Amino acid sequence: MDGDRGGGDLSGSSGIGFFVWDAHNASNLARVIAAIILIGGVGVLMDTAFLRLNKRVALT
Repeated sequence: MDGDRGGGDLSGSSGIGFFVWDAHNASNLARVIAAIILIGGVGVLMDTAFLRLNKRVALT
């Protein structure tokens, strides 16, 4: 077992976090800014979606 919970590789070799870190290490400011904008946009979309969902299912 050795504490492995089946979570996979936590070192990060894919995903948006890896993308930002890789761009940062390569001093690619344009990609870092693009990733920050992408993360912010996804956050706004999720916030809007959950607010709308909350209005539909809220008990009044």
